[in-house]
Amino acid sequence: MPENSSRGLRTASEKAAAAIRKHDPLESERFLVRWRSGLEARDAVWQGTFAVAEVRRKGMLDFLLVKRKSKTNQWQAEDLLSRMVDEMKEYRREAGSRLAKEHFDAVDQFLRGLTRKIQAKEDGTTEPSLKALLKRLKREVDKERKTVGALRQQRKDSHGGTWQQFWPELPRKNLVSRKLELDTRLQLELGKMLAGYLRPEDKRERVSLETIARLILLAYLAGGLAYEDTGKIRTHNTDRILRVRNVRDNLVYARLHKAKSFWKPTASLKRQTWEQVGKSRL
Repeated sequence: MPENSSRGLRTASEKAAAAIRKHDPLESERFLVRWRSGLEARDAVWQGTFAVAEVRRKGMLDFLLVKRKSKTNQWQAEDLLSRMVDEMKEYRREAGSRLAKEHFDAVDQFLRGLTRKIQAKEDGTTEPSLKALLKRLKREVDKERKTVGALRQQRKDSHGGTWQQFWPELPRKNLVSRKLELDTRLQLELGKMLAGYLRPEDKRERVSLETIARLILLAYLAGGLAYEDTGKIRTHNTDRILRVRNVRDNLVYARLHKAKSFWKPTASLKRQTWEQVGKSRL
C-alpha cells in the first residue's frame, strides 16, 4: 500500500512539473510563440515598429519568425532561439538565487574557517598523535581550498566552446560580483548571438546595433524576464528599467560594435563550423 501511494505521489508531482514547464515562458515552444507574437504585435515599448521595419527591409523577418522553408535557415533560426533561451535560463537561475561567484566564495570561506579551527585545536593539543592527525587534516583542507580555486578559475575561463570562438575579444563573463551585472552580461551575450546571425558579410543586409538592442528587449519580454510597467520595461528579478538606449549603450560600452565578428563577419569560418556548432547543440 505505501508503495502504491508513493508511486501516485510521484506521478502527481511529475504531472505538476510538466504543467509548470508547459507554461514556462522559457520552454522552447512557449518562447517561440511569445517571440513570434511580439514581432507581429510590434509594441512601442521595445520600439517594435522600427525593429520589424528594418529586419523586413533586410530580408530577415521570416528568419526571426522561424518561417523560412530552407532547412539550413530553419535550423539556424532554431539554433539562435535555442541559444538565447539557454542564456536566459542561466540568467533567471542566478538572478533568482545566489550568484555562482557567491557559491564559490561561501565554500572558500567555510574551508578558511575550518582551517582556523583546526589550527586552534592543534595549538591547544599536547598529545603528539592528535597533533599529527590535526596537521594532516589541515593539509587536506588546504588542498581542497586549492581545488575550489581551480574550479573557480575553470568556471571563469569556460566560454562556451565553438560558438565563442567567433567572439574572442568578448569572452563571456561567467562570474559576476553583483546581480545588476547579470543584465549587462545577458544583453551582451544576446547581442553577440543576434549579431552572429543578423549581420551577414554583405553590408547591405546587416541589421543595425540599434535594432539588435530592440530585439534584446523583446527577448526579455518573450522570456518572461521582464514586464511592461506603465510604458516601461522592468525586470522581474533585478528590478531594473530597461530602455533601448540603455541596452545599446551597454553593447557599445562592451565594444560589441568594435569586435571583428560584428564589423567584419568571418563568413568562411562560420561556414566551416556551422555544422560543428549545430552538432554541439545535440
